Amino acid sequence: MEDLVGLTFGDADAAHLAHLTTRSHGQHEALGEFYDAVRSTTDAFVEAAIALDIPPPEGADADMLLRLEESYTSLIEGRDQHCMRDPTLENLHDEIAATYLKVIYKLKRFINP
Repeated sequence: MEDLVGLTFGDADAAHLAHLTTRSHGQHEALGEFYDAVRSTTDAFVEAAIALDIPPPEGADADMLLRLEESYTSLIEGRDQHCMRDPTLENLHDEIAATYLKVIYKLKRFINP
């Protein structure tokens, strides 16, 4: 299972980066569809396999909450460097940070009370 997840998620990450850097509109669109779709279909496959008592993939962070909290801190600390004082980039960066805070809240409140 790890090889399937590693392959598809690795390709999704590579496709996403290529999607962001290509100058071809066709490639941008095709890769954008791919990286979303391959993650969703891989997720559905793995969840269905788990439902059939096939062991889930190994290698996940043992403490995802801690990882996300550390990543959130890194995001906040790097905000000025990433945004270069552009208000639009600052707003978009804040939305990324808010996404982290939402999942951190849910993990703290509903998973680890």
